[in-house]
Amino acid sequence: MRCYNIEYQNEYGLELSGVVEIEDADEDFITEDELKEMGLEKTYGFMLYTAKVKRECKKWIAKIPEGKTSIKCTNVELIEALKRNFLDRSTSIQMLLGKNYVGVTRSGPVFKLKPKELNSKGKKVTRAPRLSDWFKLMDLAKTGLAANHIFISGGTLSKEVPDRLKTLTSLKKIVRWYDMENANKTISEYYNERHATEEQMSVIKRMWWKPELVVDFKAGKKK
Repeated sequence: MRCYNIEYQNEYGLELSGVVEIEDADEDFITEDELKEMGLEKTYGFMLYTAKVKRECKKWIAKIPEGKTSIKCTNVELIEALKRNFLDRSTSIQMLLGKNYVGVTRSGPVFKLKPKELNSKGKKVTRAPRLSDWFKLMDLAKTGLAANHIFISGGTLSKEVPDRLKTLTSLKKIVRWYDMENANKTISEYYNERHATEEQMSVIKRMWWKPELVVDFKAGKKK
């Protein structure tokens, strides 16, 4: 029977040596069948019990007090497992937990959240849409339409339309939001046009999903 010697193990993962026959195994070993029952496949280095680690990390991150950006984890075995996994595979907390945890990092035993831009009352600042955001939205929509094999005569999509709300709702029947994101990447990578910044894309996304925001823009923001 094929089996592996256990080089290191704690509550959140284990590290195995190369395959051996059972008669040559050390006192601490695990069989191939037992490994499969645990939902693991033998790879190099330290292997996490991924589902368990994710649950525990999320619990600790959820404990970060409101208004704070970090917490010290006192679960020594969890931190040791994360350290070993990072050393062997360079897997960060964000990579482990997925897109809903963008901005989460770990430094030693400390879980950290990326600080948010706050106003004096402690609320996240979100700037209002501007006419320039509408112009950029239309630039992206032109590229998005081209991706759907619809090309504008003369190559320019008019930005000074009589009814921005109707224009946007009509565009959304053809262009999807992922087309807009891909358009921004295309403009950034292949053309000498200024692409939307991360902040501007965030504003454009709000306009996209709440078309009523494009009806009026504050005076003094037409640039």
